[in-house]
Amino acid sequence: MITLQLQLVRQHFDLNINTTLPTTGITAIVGRSGCGKTSLLRAIAGLEPNCQGLIQFNNQSWLTGTVALPVEKRRIGMVFQQAFLLPHLSTEQNLLYGFNRTRKQQRTLTPELIIAMLDLKPLLGLKQHQLSGGQRQRLALGRALLTSPQLLLLDEPFAGLDQQSKAEILPFLHRISQQTKIPMLLVSHQLDDIVQLADHIVLLQQGQLVTQGPLQQQLSLQAFSAFGAMSVLHCHTATSNDDTLLTLQLGKQQLMLPYQYFNGACRLRVQAKDVAISLEPLVNSSVNNQLQATVCGFTSASHPAESIVQLQVEGQPLQALVTNRSTERLRLKADMTVYVQIKAVAIY
Repeated sequence: MITLQLQLVRQHFDLNINTTLPTTGITAIVGRSGCGKTSLLRAIAGLEPNCQGLIQFNNQSWLTGTVALPVEKRRIGMVFQQAFLLPHLSTEQNLLYGFNRTRKQQRTLTPELIIAMLDLKPLLGLKQHQLSGGQRQRLALGRALLTSPQLLLLDEPFAGLDQQSKAEILPFLHRISQQTKIPMLLVSHQLDDIVQLADHIVLLQQGQLVTQGPLQQQLSLQAFSAFGAMSVLHCHTATSNDDTLLTLQLGKQQLMLPYQYFNGACRLRVQAKDVAISLEPLVNSSVNNQLQATVCGFTSASHPAESIVQLQVEGQPLQALVTNRSTERLRLKADMTVYVQIKAVAIY
């Protein structure tokens, strides 16, 4: 558990955080630009000398009042927006930079393991100018991991990366979490970048904690509607078809989507605007996915003519963005059984 009771005075806001965060999985810290995300990460890392309060990592005290444990004794790995590779070192020397400076008795991860985990072998013979943005970030991740940190901090690791580079690095972050069990704090202002990764989410606004908790539950809250209402569904792979559609098991129901490589458990991101509601199952429709759902309630949307319908499908939350007119015409109400339609091409 990470216990935080922090105060930090900034030019445009005061960071004031009082909460506890898990030391398992990936915790995402989100919010608008300038809300204090990076300041919080830097405070946890010990890079904000004016920070005061309390920081405890499990049974270790990192900050008490104004007395701070030095950065190098916190055993934190950090990856910034820019990879910050050392220009005078080769690609391999950059990778091993932290490893060579870590005490042997503290090394829990080996270069061979990290090179295999992040598929870095093809990069080690390249010059730095030959590396793409995604490759540079993978190398920076490997360098941070080879310090054998007890906590990994990621500050906007997708910033400046194109979609292809983002798609390249996301599976590696998931693999790191699953295989090393090192807890991660991931800062981003793009909610759709992190819903595929995070287990837990923290929302900040002007230096204050708005809400935090398990990702799937938090996405249904009104506080996140400004980012674009979406849901995350946890499924299991079932079968793949000859027409390149993949069938996923969602409880007792099934979903289909264009083939992607999933092995076992997977999570799907569904935008609320891509979910339609009917009172009966549709026939003669191009939509492949129809699920039985239960209406749980309603929250307001960013546009006054729209509402977000909160649904449950096989015990999991799902949101649908509909007009108020549709809500009235269908006479939707809590505990009502309905059917939702989601285009296969809208799920990813």
